[in-house]
Amino acid sequence: MPTTIPDNYADTVAPMRADHEAILAHLKTHDLTWEAYPADIVLLREEGIAAAKAYPIQGVLKYHGMSDWDWRIAYLPSISVNNDAAYSLTLVEFSRDLTEDTATINGSPAVGRDLVRVQHTLDFVRGLAGIDTRARVVSRNVTKAQRVGKGLGTSASASAALAMAAIAAVFGDELANNRRFLTCASRLLAGSGCRSAAGGISLWLSYPGADHEESFAIQLDNHDQLKDLSLITIPIDSRIGLKTELAHEDAPHSPLYKHWMLDR
Repeated sequence: MPTTIPDNYADTVAPMRADHEAILAHLKTHDLTWEAYPADIVLLREEGIAAAKAYPIQGVLKYHGMSDWDWRIAYLPSISVNNDAAYSLTLVEFSRDLTEDTATINGSPAVGRDLVRVQHTLDFVRGLAGIDTRARVVSRNVTKAQRVGKGLGTSASASAALAMAAIAAVFGDELANNRRFLTCASRLLAGSGCRSAAGGISLWLSYPGADHEESFAIQLDNHDQLKDLSLITIPIDSRIGLKTELAHEDAPHSPLYKHWMLDR
């Protein structure tokens, strides 16, 4: 599934793709593997219901900017670590009795852009399945702390839980357990959702012009390296109205951005 290349960034595709291939080759030298993206996706049922749980992420090496907003393709790879300070629980039900998609998030009906973002993942699943069945989504973020601050990463866990539940409801557990396919689908609500779906310390592979199937996440800690890791999460209220998406939209317009990408 091809993705778009932003204006003035065509010259970055070849060197970034070469870096992408070099990263994959390096990962293989450390016995890290990943599934093939499924070539044949078979519909299991037009109606189905499933639930999923996913954990939020904390950025270690952050991405800055999306080269394709529809497919949520980032300009750069990124790394994060999952944590259990919170989690997202999401139920998805596809039913012919429904006349429209609905989503309830933390007890409130989703409207406007929040609902559109949920539907983006649902439409991806429906498109692969060749169905038009509407869906009911119920999602809740559960936190250990009494207060929730900015930056906990629950948009990532919500994105991963939604993708996993939607895929399982229509295609069954086998496809939901294909980590490459799952992490690709988990990008579609929030890009960082792919790293939540991968788990542990995870690397999101991405570059301008990457096909949908090429932009996936891999768990790097494959030998229990995190067994002694602990994180202290301190909720801090966000008082400045920071809009994460706006920052990702603005960054690539800097005259220094392309040089930073290629010379990092």
